[in-house]
Amino acid sequence: MNRRLSKRINNKAAEIAVEWLKSMIPESEADTVTSKNIPRDNPCAYRNGVAYSVPYSFKGAKRIIKILVRRGKDLNDITMQDIEQRVRSTQRS
Repeated sequence: MNRRLSKRINNKAAEIAVEWLKSMIPESEADTVTSKNIPRDNPCAYRNGVAYSVPYSFKGAKRIIKILVRRGKDLNDITMQDIEQRVRSTQRS
């Protein structure tokens, strides 16, 4: 993966993380959420003693987007529904 593709993946991951965060909070607060003020650290969900990245966080979305791009999916076509489908197929929440 080159630098240009990496930047595009980061931008797409930030876009998906913002979309997910806006869906989780009330509409009055959703207007204040931008890609600049989302947390970039790695929130984890623990399941069966294993720490998994939250799939819709910045880092989790970035990881799943990389997997989808490696499998031939076009980066511009990846949406939050693709990430949901990936989460369901791996049975992680």
